[in-house]
Formats: sequence, C-alpha cells, structure tokens
Amino acid sequence: MRHTLNRLRFLAIFILLMHGSGIYFNTLSSERVRWKLQISNGGTEEPVKQLIERVKTMSSGKIQLRFYNINTLVPGLELHSAVGGGQLDAGFSVTAYFARKIPAVIFFGGVPFGPRLVEHKAWMLYGGGQQLKDRIYADNGLISLECGIETAEVGGWFKKRYTRVADLKGIRMRTFGLGGDVLKKFGVTTTLLDPFDIVPAVNKGVIDAAEF
Repeated sequence: MRHTLNRLRFLAIFILLMHGSGIYFNTLSSERVRWKLQISNGGTEEPVKQLIERVKTMSSGKIQLRFYNINTLVPGLELHSAVGGGQLDAGFSVTAYFARKIPAVIFFGGVPFGPRLVEHKAWMLYGGGQQLKDRIYADNGLISLECGIETAEVGGWFKKRYTRVADLKGIRMRTFGLGGDVLKKFGVTTTLLDPFDIVPAVNKGVIDAAEF
C-alpha cells in the first residue's frame, strides 16, 4: 500500500536508536514497542503527531511513540547525540544539526546549488545515497529514515542590499553547512537558530541576515 508523505518545511530526518542489530530487530517484532520521541524544530509538531498516529494505526497499536516537544528532554541541537547515546529512543530532526558533529551528512540535507528533488531521490534510492547514509549514521549508533524532504533553500534574506562581496564582512547571519563555511571565508559570522527564532532575532538586531 502506498502512503502519501507530507511535504515538511524542513528536510526532516527521523532518527531511531540502533541498540545493536539483533536487539533492535527483536524489539520491532515484539508485541509492544513504547518509545519516547522528541522533535528539534518548531513547526514540525503537527506533521510528527500525524506520523505517530499513522505508525500506531499501521501497527495495530503495537508501536506507540510518545511525543515530546522541543528541548523537553534534551536540547534540540543535541538530539542526535542523545538518541545515539541511549538517552532517547527516537527523534525528529534535520541533518544540519548532526552536521555540527559529522560534516558529511549535510549532503543528505540542503546543499547550495545542490540537486533538485527528483535528482536527490534518484541518488538516495538508486545511486548509493541511502547506503552511504546508513553507514555514516550506523557509526554513530543511529538509523536514519527520511520522512520528509524539501528542495535546496535560498541563499539568504538580508536586512539591506549588498553589491560587493567585501561588504559581507562583519555581518551576522543565521546559516549552516557548506554555505555557511563559504560565507565565513568572506568574514560573515554564522550562527544556527531554530526557524521560529529567526524573525525575532532579526527584529532585535541579533542577526543581520538569515538563510531559510
């Protein structure tokens, strides 16, 4: 049976703790699975709750995930490490947060001038992308399931117009990943904020620009 996948606002990755392959698969085949699941981004509450209900329905109630909001059990930016370390059973997050620890995973998220949606899915399904992702995440005690995807984001939103690259020096920008690394070379100070904190940060003058 095919199930329609919600198009989320983020490239959302559903992280499942891998306790060791034998124990993990035995858990999935047991009569009752009760896991704690926390999200790391504002705006994903309803899609994740819908996903939890679908899992419950499809498993006839055998698999139930308890929802926890942002920063409830662990800080959102540390969600991957918390799941991999056994503090949480599952999490719903974005690759950008994990890229702070493992830079290579940014290729499974947003890459500046990167592949379009169809190209990304082709690579993941038929070009070895999923196998590479599985290997990287497994090395960190994780299993990653793609539960939503969005194409590459814009280069940035700025409070004023810049006509020269040199003018970027000294501005503060919410950005991350490979694009953020490039901007740092031009003297931009980068920071990673939750999407819901971007507009307040701009209004208060905390940042001058944002990639989103």
